Amino acid sequence: MGSTMKNKIHTIEVENNETQSVEKIFEKIRENKIIYVKNKFYEDQEVLDSTTENGPAIILKSSGTSGKPRLCFHHLNNLKLPAASSGQWLIEQGFELRNILILNTLPLNHISGLMPIFRSQTWGCDCINISPTLIKKLENFYFLQLN
Repeated sequence: MGSTMKNKIHTIEVENNETQSVEKIFEKIRENKIIYVKNKFYEDQEVLDSTTENGPAIILKSSGTSGKPRLCFHHLNNLKLPAASSGQWLIEQGFELRNILILNTLPLNHISGLMPIFRSQTWGCDCINISPTLIKKLENFYFLQLN
């Protein structure tokens, strides 16, 4: 039996949805790498170093419906296809994709934080990542203005 080639997994630690992390993620994707995107404040029990899968791909920790964290492997096409499908639906509703502005407050180490970025890349529109800290400041400011 032949041996299976192992591919190195590159870890990118993120805090929320900061621009420099987005740039690192897409740099590794362009290099066809496999990336594990993790929250830099979470300690990992398991150490990832390699896989027999090929890149480009992203690995995220997700608890799904079980509530028990598991690692989910997403090939790049599995992220691009839903972005293209939702874009097609928006076109059918009369939207022009390049004129859409996506606002993202979710962390990059979660699929819901990554998908807005893939949608903007696929649709050719802008995506603005907004820090959750800024949102909290704005909420407090707005609350003060009402009183």
